[in-house]
Amino acid sequence: MKIGYIIGTYPLVTTTFIDREMQGLRQRGFDLAILSIRRPPRQVEQIEEYRQTMKNMLYVFPIAWIRFLLAQLYFGITHFAAYWSLLGYLFTRPHSNLRQRIKTLAHFFEGVYAAYLLRDANCDHLHAHFVDRAAVVALCVSRLLHKPYSLTAHANDLYAGPVLLFEKMKHAQFVVTVSNFNKKYILEKCPGLDAEKILVLHPWVDGSEFAPPINRAPNRRFSILSVGRLVEKKGHRFLIEACRQLRTQGLHLDCRIVGGGPLEEELRALINRYGMADLITLEGAQSKAHVLQRLAEADAFVLASTIARDGDRDGMPVALAEAMAMQVPVISTALVGIGELVQPGAGILVPPENPGALAQAIKQIYSMNRAAQVEMGQRARAIVQHNFEVNQGIDQLAEMFRHSDTRKNDSVGTPQTSNALDLKSTFIVWGAPSVGPRSQVLARELGIDALHFIRAGDRRGMWSAPFRYASQAIETIVDLAREQPQVVFIQSPPSLAVLCAYIYSRLTGAKYLIDAHSAALLQRVWMWPHWLHRLLLRHAITTMVTNEHFAEQIEAEGGHAFVLRDIPTQFTGQQTSYPLGGSFKVAIVNTFSPDEPLPAMLAAARELPQIDFYITGKKKPAHAEIISNAPPNAHFTDFLPDEAYYAMLAAVDAVMCLTTRQHTMQRGACEALSLGKPIVTSDTPLLQNYFYRGAVHVGNTSESIRDGILEMQAHLNRYQSEILELQIERQFEWQERKQALAGLIRQAVATSGH
Repeated sequence: MKIGYIIGTYPLVTTTFIDREMQGLRQRGFDLAILSIRRPPRQVEQIEEYRQTMKNMLYVFPIAWIRFLLAQLYFGITHFAAYWSLLGYLFTRPHSNLRQRIKTLAHFFEGVYAAYLLRDANCDHLHAHFVDRAAVVALCVSRLLHKPYSLTAHANDLYAGPVLLFEKMKHAQFVVTVSNFNKKYILEKCPGLDAEKILVLHPWVDGSEFAPPINRAPNRRFSILSVGRLVEKKGHRFLIEACRQLRTQGLHLDCRIVGGGPLEEELRALINRYGMADLITLEGAQSKAHVLQRLAEADAFVLASTIARDGDRDGMPVALAEAMAMQVPVISTALVGIGELVQPGAGILVPPENPGALAQAIKQIYSMNRAAQVEMGQRARAIVQHNFEVNQGIDQLAEMFRHSDTRKNDSVGTPQTSNALDLKSTFIVWGAPSVGPRSQVLARELGIDALHFIRAGDRRGMWSAPFRYASQAIETIVDLAREQPQVVFIQSPPSLAVLCAYIYSRLTGAKYLIDAHSAALLQRVWMWPHWLHRLLLRHAITTMVTNEHFAEQIEAEGGHAFVLRDIPTQFTGQQTSYPLGGSFKVAIVNTFSPDEPLPAMLAAARELPQIDFYITGKKKPAHAEIISNAPPNAHFTDFLPDEAYYAMLAAVDAVMCLTTRQHTMQRGACEALSLGKPIVTSDTPLLQNYFYRGAVHVGNTSESIRDGILEMQAHLNRYQSEILELQIERQFEWQERKQALAGLIRQAVATSGH
């Protein structure tokens, strides 16, 4: 299998982790093609080992302009649809300013050129390190050469103003990142991105390369080493200040900083201003062998990482792991995911941007006897060997590459059952996965081939709608044209998404079904113009709704309706527990929507101080007042990834889902039913009929809610037994409805002859 690596700038002294990754993959039988967008700095090119690496690489820059123009013409003509739809897609994505949009346009043209350079490399899979421009280039190459791609997210690419982060990750088959902290950050920034798509692989270290010296040579002065580019996020100026403070205290130090970068002159000037040129040496970029020699000589390794003004920061510094592998006592800052590496007893963590604390930590190691220093170093090496071992990490990555052929590009990575339809099918949802949990479950249960969540930014309002919908419509048509499904499932609202499915079906003879949520049949905007609404309903195989009221409404318009009240959910997340306090716990499934009587629920919570309430929903500035005025027993969880959300529901005693709307099914209550959790829900006829046991039904007043919760608490055992009985009953009902739906679809396709 051949992997095409795409990297922004390579090789560099600071990318030894990529060197090890590539070496390990080659040892496992993989063939590699390496494309770097830019060439490394001249001082790196002068290092022999890197000069040899560069001989077998491709570079985008400096651009050969005739070749560059040929690349645009070649793909613009021979891959007309892919080229122009990709250009339109990237250019219409949400950007914070015009400058970012122009940069994306430039990266598109670089990606086309990269595809031209790689077209004869016969790569089976593409992998980009860093989710910056390299990820855009990988996306472009993937679309133009019809190859899957994956990403590795590190630090500056995530935190320093990333552009199109969701889009890059959505279209990747999988995403590797270097810490659990990073994974949590990604899921917060990309609501709805499938958590199982993100694999945490700590930066690996080959222990055989790092042999600790049996006895460190006695130094005339205590030797401090720091390895890292001379950039703001590495915090070198705080290390220099800490050394100044230690010298005033009479400590004899020798500090060496290895690495080059834009702050070299500034840091050198600071050292000279302090009169410390005899104590602190800036050694510039050096070879691996030189770094290993310095590690063998060091008494302590210091990395004073901080958050730069542009948001850039370290993710999981490889230099720290390498120092720990050499059994050098390490000092760093309690920042990002560093605590996953530098654990208690294996090093010292201090607050960032605190030279005094840094000096105190250095002094602490300085004051240790040799046995204590060795013990700290041994603990550090043990952590690296256990969690950061190169073979274990590369084995996992290699397995992901080998299975890339079985993954569906652009689709949410939910496990699927066998295809109940035996037809090529696609499910389209306009929005993030958070707006389509029912769609995810339905797609999995029916074995639908691909599930696409098509987003166009978070901006809302009349002025942004035309641009947002135009972008989503283009992507929908492109996805359908590429996959050519026989059956299209389309979620409504918005009705424009259904129109795209209708157009595709008229052009190709395919069939479509509408998964209509309550708003599609309650809000007039989604039924306007009426003639189009009626047309779309009549041409669909059926429109799936949650109750008979909506079914009658559709049939009155001449359409076919299929009542599908709930789809039992199977939970596959890895998190098995969620930390909660309190003797009786209630989860409130909340999205801060207008139909949720949250003020009444909080008022009821205020009257029940003995009960703890855990309230879901992404917190935004607009919610600040209601959150600040909530009682102390109301805990707002903020956005939770799927595995944490389901673990939280599983950990509470009861789940509460309320709505002020009639004829509206509660997805949160359905999830509680699938988990076997008793429910407190609204007293609408629909909910009373479906959750007729194992549930307490309440009005939307604080008094009724309070009394309902007390009823649940008083008779919890009975409601727990009832909900399990109802769970079995609804599972049988679903199996019957699933077979009926599959038969309806197969009959419609057979009749059409498609």
